[in-house]
Amino acid sequence: MNKRRFEEAGLLFKRANNMTMALQCYQSAQKWREMIECGQIMNMANKELSDLLQKMIPNFESRGKFMDIAEILSFVDKKSNMVQIVEYYCKADAWSFAMNHAFGNEELTKIVSQAASVRYEQILQSIENWENLLEQYCCRLEVVRENKENSLKAAIKRFEDHDLPASEVKFSSLFEISFEGMRETSSAMSDISKISTVSTASARRRKHIEKKKKVLKEGTQYEDAALLNALKDTMSLIDSQQGIP
Repeated sequence: MNKRRFEEAGLLFKRANNMTMALQCYQSAQKWREMIECGQIMNMANKELSDLLQKMIPNFESRGKFMDIAEILSFVDKKSNMVQIVEYYCKADAWSFAMNHAFGNEELTKIVSQAASVRYEQILQSIENWENLLEQYCCRLEVVRENKENSLKAAIKRFEDHDLPASEVKFSSLFEISFEGMRETSSAMSDISKISTVSTASARRRKHIEKKKKVLKEGTQYEDAALLNALKDTMSLIDSQQGIP
């Protein structure tokens, strides 16, 4: 059963006033806030509930859910866990939370300051890497497109000079796909029983081509499409780092 199912089951048990089962379901769904709510309704001892919550921390750690860990530690024992809480807020890039908790405490303020300095250097390095990647992809894309344009012009000239049969002129992979689609359509119209087979083969070929377009390898037929995909992925990563949806 996936986590969503466990969460739905927990809600149903909660509505049925079966808090024991609801708590177990929420634990399986990694819904720590709902666990606290159920535990408090059941008048569960704070230590017992805290032990259950702390067992979830390694999983959250591996998934990078540092904000959740900080809040769990705040519930378990805010005073004793203050250093860890501040450190996890820093890991989560939750700087306002980190500063609010560190305010007036020299040791904690130093922790936030050091973490911010490290993060600053990481951001500068990331920016430099992104700049290099974008420049690399753009320059290579310009070369690839120029090569394709020159190849197309040369093919057209040979055809016009009657040095190359029309059937051998390959203007681009796009035209190849289009011509193949036309042939498949013609075949399907002439024999209705082959529609399903042709459609499946065409879909399989399109899927195969789309996979090739995602493989960035110099000199391949779809290198320009792969470069565009790489540029798009890099820009999406940059946007995500800036909090842009």
